[in-house]
Amino acid sequence: MKKLVPLVATAMLLGMGGAHAQLLGRTGANTAAATPSTYGELGWSRVDVENSGASARSDLLRGIVGYNFHPNAAAEAMLGIGIRDSGSTTLLGVPADLKVKHVFGAYAKPKLNLTDNIEVFGRLGFAQTRHTISTALAGRTEREWDLSYGLGVNFNINPQTYVGLDWMSYLDKGSSQVDGMTLSVGMRF
Repeated sequence: MKKLVPLVATAMLLGMGGAHAQLLGRTGANTAAATPSTYGELGWSRVDVENSGASARSDLLRGIVGYNFHPNAAAEAMLGIGIRDSGSTTLLGVPADLKVKHVFGAYAKPKLNLTDNIEVFGRLGFAQTRHTISTALAGRTEREWDLSYGLGVNFNINPQTYVGLDWMSYLDKGSSQVDGMTLSVGMRF
């Protein structure tokens, strides 16, 4: 499944470009000249964390600031801060704590409005994840950069406000993996 997501996101991006070209050809409109807008969103993320055979769940408070430079594309900066973990796990049979401290990244966001109230989107970029794993005897902190991607949907409440649901893979490198779902509220400025 995780290997399929980047392919789906790429296909979605290519499909949006083709749909946009058809729309321009049909209407003659210059949608690229539409007024760009800035938006921000705040969300609660429930992420699964794996490292060296240990696994746990963490909660993140995630903020995103984005800029629509085209009706079907935006650029985003994201910061997620660990606010809670689900308790202890085991590492080689020894009790251990596994926590996400923070995640930050930059993304390209292809998107498509299905209706006036529903927008689907993909995210593709790079993120740094900082997580710790510790036992009674030792601990270590890892900071890792990796390709980050995801898919989601936004539901417009009004032209300025929306709620969103998305799945993101922040890290999938070696024995480390961080991914999960986010429920967010956003405002357009």
